[in-house]
Amino acid sequence: MCDVSTISYLNYIEPLFSII
Repeated sequence: MCDVSTISYLNYIEPLFSII
């Protein structure tokens, strides 16, 4: 299950975890 909302969310969250 992959919708645009999920992809947008991951694209926003993953970089944040990368910084932390």
